[in-house]
Amino acid sequence: MGHFMRCLALAEAWTESGGRALFVMTETAPATEAHLRAIGAGSARLAAQPGGEEDARETVALAAREGADWIVADGYTFGPEYQQALRAGGQRLLFLDDDGRHPRYEADLVLNQNLHAAETLYPARAADTRLLLGPRHALLRRQFRHAAPPVRSFPPAAQRILVTLGGADPGNVTQLVIEALQTLPDYALEVIVLVGGSNPHGPQLAAAVTAAPTRITLLHDAKNMAELMIWADLAISAAGSTALELASMGVPMLLLVLADNQAPGAERMHRAGAAHSLGWARALSPAALAEAVRQLISDPDGRARLARTAQALVDGRGAPRVVRTLREKALRLRPATSADVRLLFDWANDPEVRAASFDSREITWSEHERWFHARQASPLAVLLIAETAEQQAVGVARFQIADDVATISISIDATFRGGGYGRQLIEKSSRLMLVQPPVRSVRALIKAENAASTRAFLAAGFREESAPGPHGVRVFVFPQPQP
Repeated sequence: MGHFMRCLALAEAWTESGGRALFVMTETAPATEAHLRAIGAGSARLAAQPGGEEDARETVALAAREGADWIVADGYTFGPEYQQALRAGGQRLLFLDDDGRHPRYEADLVLNQNLHAAETLYPARAADTRLLLGPRHALLRRQFRHAAPPVRSFPPAAQRILVTLGGADPGNVTQLVIEALQTLPDYALEVIVLVGGSNPHGPQLAAAVTAAPTRITLLHDAKNMAELMIWADLAISAAGSTALELASMGVPMLLLVLADNQAPGAERMHRAGAAHSLGWARALSPAALAEAVRQLISDPDGRARLARTAQALVDGRGAPRVVRTLREKALRLRPATSADVRLLFDWANDPEVRAASFDSREITWSEHERWFHARQASPLAVLLIAETAEQQAVGVARFQIADDVATISISIDATFRGGGYGRQLIEKSSRLMLVQPPVRSVRALIKAENAASTRAFLAAGFREESAPGPHGVRVFVFPQPQP
């Protein structure tokens, strides 16, 4: 259900931008179908084994029939061969990931929304694979994006506790939490326990709540999660996607690890001071959980610190950011030819380009011709023209190779500036160069006052060296992929 919910958040944002969404699944449930109807999304069932060859063939064929712009894959069975098969079928692929478990990634985009997301999780990936990392890209549903974050107070003793342990909770950890809260009758707690739409333990939980001395209410498949989080003084949560929702609403939280993929995120949120992680739920006793709840209930300053830190990490605008990335027109790169001489001349003499160059004087035609033919003849010079799918020329990436370092500079046609094409051209061309011998690193030299270029190169993944270059020039280096 966590995977479904983050895909639902992306589908909501995509639909808001004017698109359509179709969910392709091998399993479904009444709860998931209800969510899809609520946002106007379609659904299709596949009989094939998830992540296999037949799945890939059926999915590619369905995407082609639907005229899909993107396929979004979210699941642990979708390995490199599957990803490659989708792209080989002519589809653009966004892959949602949590832990870098696959030996290689072949998608156009890999999104890891977790706090522990890092490029080092993805050392083996296609040269044109782009990474979207961290809670800036957290896929939160519309209700969290539209809800006004509460102005919280932190009373000496917290009273309102929200318990949310996922859509299914197959290990029935919810009952363990109820047992722990039963031992705290002196705190006059008001507890709401959320029971997911796929949770099979309803009768057991109802019996446990009936016997509890603490005031506990069960809510089945709640739709108003944002409101409930605003209500809560404290949450006990699984360390999955719900933790990011709680963070965006500034809820102090105790995290329980229910699955392998949740462990790194829980540990990182704990270290960041955004939550208290209690580790694996299977190793936790009701008494130990009750003690952790008791300590946080009685620590208003600690709850305030957790809330402020968590809310600073997740602003809730991740889904629209990802949609903007998906809406970008993908660029294609090709080597420059003699037919591009005039185009390159016009780009080179654009006033903004000249102002950003180290030599800002206007270039004459004869100078340009000599430069172009020298570049074409040199094995140490590379000119790559970027085009849209409609073969509209967008810009050029220029590389000069010295030893094993390729120095990059770019120009974007004035018509296409401000649309994210500079970042895309920088990143795509740099990755391409890094797999061309003898290049082992790509760097950029940027005038200190050139803020626009600095932003574009940082957005593309470059990092500034601590020591400036000659004459105070800023030096930026693209990270080298690991073997």
